Amino acid sequence: MSCYDGFAFRCVSYMYVFLSARDEPPVANAGEDVLLQLPNDTVTLDGSQSKDDVRIVKYAWRLASVGVPHVKLEDADTPTPTLTNMSAGEYVLFLEVTDGQGQTDEDSVNVFVLGSSIFSTQTAGCMI
Repeated sequence: MSCYDGFAFRCVSYMYVFLSARDEPPVANAGEDVLLQLPNDTVTLDGSQSKDDVRIVKYAWRLASVGVPHVKLEDADTPTPTLTNMSAGEYVLFLEVTDGQGQTDEDSVNVFVLGSSIFSTQTAGCMI
């Protein structure tokens, strides 16, 4: 808006309008379920497919299974943590992601660990 007072003075005023898009919450993606067979007892999980319209500022993985103190969850604050020292059984892990506005989402992944095979491929068979 501008005006002129008829003399040498001119006034100008501006109006600024800031439009911002709505900030959407993040979408957690803990990855596909995993199947392992002992003696392999280590897996790296992958939450890197989690998305946000701006950016994810925090990853937090947690092991939901109770009574498994021997299992170690390393780098739980990254998109790709490592789970080690597992024994046969099922493990459920949750990934919570947080965006810059404090909005969160959660997803889970199952890790199935099978026991060691009784028969190896080299010794399978029957002896009579």
